[in-house]
Amino acid sequence: MSDIIYRGENGQIRVNNLIITDKSGSGEAEVGANPSGSWTAKGFKTEYEAIVTNTFLFRKDSGKTYSNNGAPGVVQANLPSAPGPGVHFTFVRIASQSFRVRPQGSDAIIYSGGQMTDGEWLELASNGAVLSVVSDSNNNWIATIENGTLTEETP
Repeated sequence: MSDIIYRGENGQIRVNNLIITDKSGSGEAEVGANPSGSWTAKGFKTEYEAIVTNTFLFRKDSGKTYSNNGAPGVVQANLPSAPGPGVHFTFVRIASQSFRVRPQGSDAIIYSGGQMTDGEWLELASNGAVLSVVSDSNNNWIATIENGTLTEETP
């Protein structure tokens, strides 16, 4: 049970537990007081999905983590076209199959290897490889996290 108290000249509010969600109820984070009286965050829930066939991602999927767990062969995640700045995705290769991330024809991925050609995929080429990307205002996808072996369609 939550406790809300208001008192004092400038006011005081005391909340034992607070749960914050987006409109759909996902993206939940819980904050609560610990015995010492300080506030602690219990974590942020992010959505996870395994992709086993070629898939088109949408702006509304921003924030999700995708893997190729269970994929019988090469799998491709197609990024949304011109999503505007701030849309982000994370990809993790679990299955011993190629896992490709492809921007749309007029968009490019920019990572430690440089700026790729528009529309060309970047492959997570080793098990455990991770790639996180965020869209910028120029319709490019900027790698914010890279780990493992990444291979360009046309190096």
